[in-house]
Amino acid sequence: MACHWNATRSATPSDNPATGAPPLPLAGRPGCPQPGITLATRTNAARSLDRLKITYSLRAYQVGKEHLSAAEVAAQLALDPRAVFKTLLVQDPRGEHAFAVLSAVQQLDLKALARTAETRSMALTPLDRVQAVTGYVRGGTTALAARKRLPVYLDESALLRPMISVSAGQR
Repeated sequence: MACHWNATRSATPSDNPATGAPPLPLAGRPGCPQPGITLATRTNAARSLDRLKITYSLRAYQVGKEHLSAAEVAAQLALDPRAVFKTLLVQDPRGEHAFAVLSAVQQLDLKALARTAETRSMALTPLDRVQAVTGYVRGGTTALAARKRLPVYLDESALLRPMISVSAGQR
């Protein structure tokens, strides 16, 4: 399931819903969720956006036994892959976690992220730890309403787009 919304201004570190800071004022995309998405099937991420009064739309897509890349999700939903963002869980040498959110067409530069985070290095968190840390499974990880409040590093290209799509926290 993917979550779509329109950003109306750029984010600052204090505007991070995942950290409990004041939410971004976001203008919603008109329309109803796809058939089959009901209040009962909404994820914690969707409920979090509801509490923050952020308008969004949910879109369901088919997932097989194999993991879908963000680019494959974009293709299924007929969306520009530059507007579909993947969420990766990373950690510094002390084991402190953070989310890196970047578009489907980008590769994470761990050295650049470490410089931004002002730490010696960053590494992807092993897949067997992702669910324990975030509460989400691989392919359904989102910075929205994660189990723990973690720093979020959002690629600046998201701020240049009128709409971005992220995982709604379900695979």
